[in-house]
Amino acid sequence: MSINEFPLPRSVSNYNNLRSRLSEDRTSSECDDELSVLTADYADEHSTSTLAAERIDAETSERLRLERQLEDVTETNKTLQQTTDRLEMELLYARAADLNQITLGGEDNNQEDSGIYKQRYEHAIRELKFTKRKMAQQHEDDLEQLVDLKKQLEKKLADAYEEVEKQPQVVSQWKRRVQKLNGEIHDLRLLLEEQIARNNLLEKKQRKIQLKKNYDN
Repeated sequence: MSINEFPLPRSVSNYNNLRSRLSEDRTSSECDDELSVLTADYADEHSTSTLAAERIDAETSERLRLERQLEDVTETNKTLQQTTDRLEMELLYARAADLNQITLGGEDNNQEDSGIYKQRYEHAIRELKFTKRKMAQQHEDDLEQLVDLKKQLEKKLADAYEEVEKQPQVVSQWKRRVQKLNGEIHDLRLLLEEQIARNNLLEKKQRKIQLKKNYDN
């Protein structure tokens, strides 16, 4: 049911009072004044109802946007998981190949291999430090975006409450709708945060595997 379909008790009460007064011996001018007041009251309540409906529609659109964003992040998570699995398999194959090569080469190349592994280790350490800095910055950026999003949603919901509370007779029903929407947005935001966290972990794991693979090569 839309907001425009809700009854407007104050206007109805005024209308009933107007009918009662019309039955009395009133002048035409007095009746016109009464009718003007009633019309103004109805227009005010209708305008408030329309604004509240538009506010709820905007919050619903925001919820749908979050749902789409969550779907995108979930798809990214799936892709990252597949890539991580593939890299793990490649790392296992690479290690097996290196082990076979070392076994066949014997001990003559131990000193040379030691120097190579030292270089790879130093390179891996540098890459790991760079990756840690990058991941920390990414985490900070994601957290800042989530905080901004939370503030925006809280402000919009507060505005929606303010608009709704202007209608005494329908406020409880609108509060339930806004609270439900608030809960849905809160749940979506939590899911989005969890999914982003999982993606960050997968990206870190993927980089770690890549570093190990580079080190073993």
